[in-house]
Amino acid sequence: MAYYYPEPSHTFSEYLLVPGYTSEECIPDRVSLKTPLVKYRKGQEEPALSLNIPMTSAVMQSVSNDTLAIALAKEGGISFIFGSQSIESQAAMVARVARPELRESFTPADYAMFTAAYLKPADVLFTNGVTAGQYLPYVQTLIDGLEADCAAQGMEFNWFNTVDGVTFLDYVEDTALAHFGVTAKDGTQLYKDFDMQVYYSRYLDQKG
Repeated sequence: MAYYYPEPSHTFSEYLLVPGYTSEECIPDRVSLKTPLVKYRKGQEEPALSLNIPMTSAVMQSVSNDTLAIALAKEGGISFIFGSQSIESQAAMVARVARPELRESFTPADYAMFTAAYLKPADVLFTNGVTAGQYLPYVQTLIDGLEADCAAQGMEFNWFNTVDGVTFLDYVEDTALAHFGVTAKDGTQLYKDFDMQVYYSRYLDQKG
């Protein structure tokens, strides 16, 4: 049984658990960790929003996403959607959490690709009009193929492995450019800012 100090805030050293003090009536089913989430007049009304457990996730790109938000919500907690992404991808995450029926429709052509690349499908990457919606899926198909080849040979995927003497990184970039009939000089600023290795690392993180 914990002794409760009435002051407004406490540290761990201010709590003491007395061995053997808990009565037989104190069982998990009778314990409530419910915590108000919004301001309310205590004793006069019930809070409009409450958490069943006082638990939240850190507002970090590698921690808080829609998957964790759904998992925490099911347990009674809350998660924050990180802000270092486009407004469109933030809205998509919120939709997937709030409305299960939208989880698929708000994930066009694997939206994780575009979030990882800091791009929207309609963003133009080359002067001939090729968009991120065309370029990224093709690039990802090439990467998936290389990963499958590595797995078949019992080796780890590494950007500096080679295909016919060409590194994976150069192979993917050159093959994609040739496929769309462009060169790196035809790239817009969005293409020039695109980093293949950073993109794929973020993509793997988001895919879990």
